[in-house]
This record gives sequence, structure tokens and C-alpha cells, in this order.
Amino acid sequence: MPHTTSSPDPERIFHLLVEACPEAMVLINQDGRIEYLNRQTETLFGYEKSELQGKPVETLIPERYRSVHPGHRLGFMSKPSTRAMGQKTSFLGLHKTGTELALEIGLNHFMTEKGIRVIATVLDVTPRVEADEKLKEVLDRVERAKVALEAEVREKTRTLEQLRVAQQNLVEGEKMAALGRLAATVAHEVNTPLAAISSSNATVQSLLETLAFRVNDVFATLVPPYDSQFHYLVRKGDLGVKGLTTLERKPVLQTLTDALSREGIAQAVPLAELLVEMGILGIDPGWRPLLFLEKAEAIFHLALEVVEIKRATAIIGEATTRASHFVNLLVLQTPHGNPER
Repeated sequence: MPHTTSSPDPERIFHLLVEACPEAMVLINQDGRIEYLNRQTETLFGYEKSELQGKPVETLIPERYRSVHPGHRLGFMSKPSTRAMGQKTSFLGLHKTGTELALEIGLNHFMTEKGIRVIATVLDVTPRVEADEKLKEVLDRVERAKVALEAEVREKTRTLEQLRVAQQNLVEGEKMAALGRLAATVAHEVNTPLAAISSSNATVQSLLETLAFRVNDVFATLVPPYDSQFHYLVRKGDLGVKGLTTLERKPVLQTLTDALSREGIAQAVPLAELLVEMGILGIDPGWRPLLFLEKAEAIFHLALEVVEIKRATAIIGEATTRASHFVNLLVLQTPHGNPER
């Protein structure tokens, strides 16, 4: 007898294929009710098959969307189209426990004797959505940090600019202060020699006026060899000890007075005073004969005035040299005087 086999049951094959699918699949009729769901759907939503079969598909979406979803469903049923998984959009589902799930839905439709059927492929993208939200949160924090950093950089830049201006002002202030100190130094360094010059000049003028009355009378006495002795006395006075204190002067003056008295000099005291004024602290044979001349006191007085003129002239020269040296140094410190500064 020929071997005969029964034709396969299409519905059973469909169920087997749906159960074998690794993703949740839900079969929905044209009334929007669930006709079939696979085991992955049970796992995803937490229901048993018996709890969902015959129930509106809105059972699987949050309460707040249930009132508007039938309108979207009817619109799709009237103009059905295939929505592949790659074209899916995010959709919120509802677990049996009330937990909301982030889902992506792929839709396909086909016609049966009982009307149109829609099969929905459901993918849980909650982990991905949560990761996206975390990433967005991180990016938001990064953006906020970037904005804050840019603001801080601007603030630091402003602060640095303020510091730069303050530093520049400080430098300018230091320059002005240095200029003030330099001016004070210039005033001191120049005024001191000028004062010395002025004082010495007055001394010279006074002595020259005195000499005008003495010189003719005294010089008539200074015939050779007394003239050379007078010049020797002036040289010794010019080289004599200067700047004796009162305590130092008193014993020296007494010693010199005693020495002149032993020489038989009647004017020992005034002559000793003139010699000490010249810085001469003892009797020198080179000028000793002058002590015994009739006009000895006038001669020694004239010698002292000549010595003081020479000293004043030396002070003027020294002060002039000092002022000139300082002015030259000051010129070298200026940009025009010293190209390297």
C-alpha cells in the first residue's frame, strides 16, 4: 500500500516558529486583543499566557497612554505597513509589577480568514536607554563643567590682566619712586659740593679783601732771604695738621707757646695760635728767622691767610671735581647717555 502522510498544521508551525524566536512576539487581532504570545513575552512582562490571551494590547502599556493608544492602533489597522526593527522607535511598556520598560517595537501584518493580524516583535532596550540617560547625564555634566571652566578661564584671564596692569602700575610707581630717590640723591650730591664751593668762595673773598690791606706793608719787610723763608712757612702750613679737636689743640698750643718763650719771643701766645691755626706744631729752622722780625705777628698772620686761601681753593677744586664726577655718572645712567640701558 502507498505510504501516506498528513499535511502539517500551519497554526502549529506558526506557534513553533514564534516560540523559537529569541525576542518577545505578540499576535494581535483586528480588535486590538492579544491572540498569542511566546515564552519570551511572558518573561519580559511577567505574565502567564492565560493572563494575557484575549486581553487588549493596552494592558501592556502604562495607564497614562491607554486612552490615546486605541486611536493610534486603529489608524495603523486602517493603513497597515511593515515597520522593521531598524525603523522602530522607543516605546514604554508596563511590567506586571508596575515597572515601566523601555521597548522597541517592530510591526508586521498579514491577512487571515478572520481578518487582519498584526505581529509585534518586542525588544527590551531598558539597559540601553538607561545607559543613554547616564551618558546624557555625563555629557550634561561635562558641558556644565566646560561652561564653568570657560567662565573660570575668563575670570582668571581678567584677573591676570588686572595683575598685569597692577604690575605695570607698580613698575611705573617704582620708576617714579626711583626717580624721586635719584632726584634727592642728585640734590644732596650736587648741593653739598656747591655749598662747599660757596662757603670757600666767601672765605677766599674775605681773605683777599684782608690781604689787600696787609700785603704791601708786609712784603716790604720780606726782602731776601726772608721772602723764601715766608714761602717755606706757607708750604709747611699748607701741609700742616688739620682738624685738631679742642682737647687736642690745648696741649699742643701750650707746648708751642713754651717753645717760643724759650726763644725769647715776646708775642709767643699770638704767634703760637697763628702757627697752630696753620697746623704747624713746632718751630722749623726753615722759617725760624721770621720770628725775630719787627713785624713777625703781621707776617705770620699773612702766612695764615695765604694758607687759608690755598685750603679754600683746594676745597673748591675738590668740590668741583666731585660734582663733575657725579654729573658724568648720572649722564651715563640715562638712556641717552648709556645706549645699553
